[in-house]
Amino acid sequence: MGVLFLDGCNSTKESLIPELEPAERPKFEKTQSIVRNWSVGLGAGFDSSHVGLTPRLAGENVYAASPEGHVVAVNAETGRKAWAVNLRESISGGVGAGIGLIFVGTYEGNVYALDATSGDTRWKVAVSSVVTAPPMATDGRVVVRTADGRLSGLNVENGVEVWSIVRQVPSLSLLGDAEPLLERGVVIVGFPNGKLLAAELEGGRVLWEIPVAYPRGRNELERLVDVDARTSLVRGTLFSASYQGAIIALNLEERAVLWTSEVATHHPFAIDMQYLYAVDRDSRVVALNLLTGKNVWTNDKLLYRELSAPASLGPYIILSDFDGIVYVLDKRDGEFLGDYEIGGEGLVSQPLIRLDKAYLLNTSGELSSISAARR
Repeated sequence: MGVLFLDGCNSTKESLIPELEPAERPKFEKTQSIVRNWSVGLGAGFDSSHVGLTPRLAGENVYAASPEGHVVAVNAETGRKAWAVNLRESISGGVGAGIGLIFVGTYEGNVYALDATSGDTRWKVAVSSVVTAPPMATDGRVVVRTADGRLSGLNVENGVEVWSIVRQVPSLSLLGDAEPLLERGVVIVGFPNGKLLAAELEGGRVLWEIPVAYPRGRNELERLVDVDARTSLVRGTLFSASYQGAIIALNLEERAVLWTSEVATHHPFAIDMQYLYAVDRDSRVVALNLLTGKNVWTNDKLLYRELSAPASLGPYIILSDFDGIVYVLDKRDGEFLGDYEIGGEGLVSQPLIRLDKAYLLNTSGELSSISAARR
């Protein structure tokens, strides 16, 4: 799955990055094995255009959506379906959650709010364009992102728009957007123009905008600076990244940059108490010191294998490649410990983690729970 781009507000998609010879699948002594706890088919396959379809852990269930309109709730421990519905619309953004509801958005420009317990539709509203990220909710608002550069706050009770913010979308940008970060009455999002924006959740008043990267280069491809990696907040520090810019650590209270790293990525990263783990544009896996941004280790043995976003599973990092192989890396040094064939062309999104289990959605539409075990 290559990197896909959105040309203005046109839904035509194409990969503009030239094909590069991928590294051979690495060989190593396996000291860890993967145990599959359960798997559930969603009834439809995915491809790299479905970058906005991220499963969601909420309560006792994992919620997932397929491109063809199916939404399911699966018990995270047993793998039994709690409910399944068919919205009969092509889903483009999901799954979001909050306040006892599950949210998805569609290519037709509709947002659905489903009851998390039953799957019943609480409301459905039309928004301005294709929904490009999982809608998220808290404190009476549902925050929705659309392909026309609009960020909207809807009333969680009925879906009525309360406020909206619009930023110009460059003529060429990455397909899909990062989900909004909702924290203490504030929504924080990254835009294709390379900026982070914070606004009041209740009324939508813009509080600040900060550039993560500046467009540079001779053509539109070189000037891509989309902030598409999901923004993370850890102990008062905000971590964000842009496609051809850098990862930055920002003191949220003072809005001061603590450090920058030249790792360019459009993937969400994983964070633990010490390190930030990221996959760059060429599929290098890197670990950065959380306090200083200095490189701790780099694994470059999977170059151009179109890696998924990494996830932190206890003492391990897990991620997948285009052959549907999930790799287990040692957090201490990035060395390979094990691998596992998950199927399809790898993962649709970053693995979800709860305690010692990871939840994976592959491009064949299979949702599964796995655990790592020592051989």
